[in-house]
Amino acid sequence: METKIIKGGWAGNHSVVDIEVPVILFSDENNIHYALIPSLDVLGYGKSKKEAKESLHIVLNEYFEYTTRNNTLLKDLRKHGWDVSRKRKEIEPPSFVETLKNNEEAKQIISTRDYEKRSESIRIPAFA
Repeated sequence: METKIIKGGWAGNHSVVDIEVPVILFSDENNIHYALIPSLDVLGYGKSKKEAKESLHIVLNEYFEYTTRNNTLLKDLRKHGWDVSRKRKEIEPPSFVETLKNNEEAKQIISTRDYEKRSESIRIPAFA
């Protein structure tokens, strides 16, 4: 059994929530490997799947650090189609189908490349 793509998660000083998101793995004609979370527009890459996964982890952590520090995480999640409710204290990513409707790059990858789609758990900063 293959290990999870994303190990651990955001390591800031806030509590975290585990969320399942689709991750697309693919490579290009130059044999560069990519790992994409289309519901966040977060992409990692490398010379192997392992390097792409490690790069994705780094980029994902940087994304959460930046958006949390600038107090823009919830706004950015909503922009990407996430259902975020402070009142209900719930957060839910868009479905894969909804993500593809709104993400031309991901739609292009799915249409033109061989790819693997995985559902992976990521940790995101919780909100009060």
